[in-house]
Amino acid sequence: DYLAKPFGIRELIARTRALLRRSQATNSTSAEVSASGIALDDDAHTATGEHGPIDLTPREFELMSCLMHNAGKVVSREDLEFITETKTVDTHIKRLRDKIEAAGYNPQVVETVRGYGYRFKK
Repeated sequence: DYLAKPFGIRELIARTRALLRRSQATNSTSAEVSASGIALDDDAHTATGEHGPIDLTPREFELMSCLMHNAGKVVSREDLEFITETKTVDTHIKRLRDKIEAAGYNPQVVETVRGYGYRFKK
């Protein structure tokens, strides 16, 4: 990861947490995870379910992967900022929900936890 100067301490902390979380996830989680009827394969970079595949951009896929690997838990906005640029998390979450809905799934599987972050329903 690269952080250009000048940078804020909050962004440095968020990126450090994200790197630590990703390294732990690589060591402890499987390449496949499923929740709310959607199966995600990290190795193949696919998201599918009973309604068929969900067409995601690489950034949307990373967001969905982070949320699904932590299904049922709240993921803070700061932890999601390593995937998107700062202050664009909301926009990317909206696009992710739109793609989930367009594929025939309930977009409310990605819940907003006011004042903290987002949660993917189990």
